[in-house]
Amino acid sequence: MGVILYELCAQKPPFDAPSLHFLAMKIVRGAYNPLSGFSNEMKSLVAQLLNTNERLRPDVNKVLNMPIIQNRIKSYLSETVYHKEFSHTILHKQNVFDPQLQFKQI
Repeated sequence: MGVILYELCAQKPPFDAPSLHFLAMKIVRGAYNPLSGFSNEMKSLVAQLLNTNERLRPDVNKVLNMPIIQNRIKSYLSETVYHKEFSHTILHKQNVFDPQLQFKQI
């Protein structure tokens, strides 16, 4: 998810090198150019998803529960579409359209 999100933001892959050996070294070290022109929340999400320690990377349910994602869901999906699309996920019991609801990270 981290590589795809980085590529969507930067319009280039996070890891690039002149040879397979150097590419592997960059990936193992987690060495990529930080995103510019994006919110701190987006930069943090990308950094978490590209963490070299897989135990520290958030799973899809944690990502879906993050405020940056919750706010995007609210602003781009109607309530009907939201319920149809997320009825089978961790979000199915949450009402992202309730302005009083405070989202917590898992």
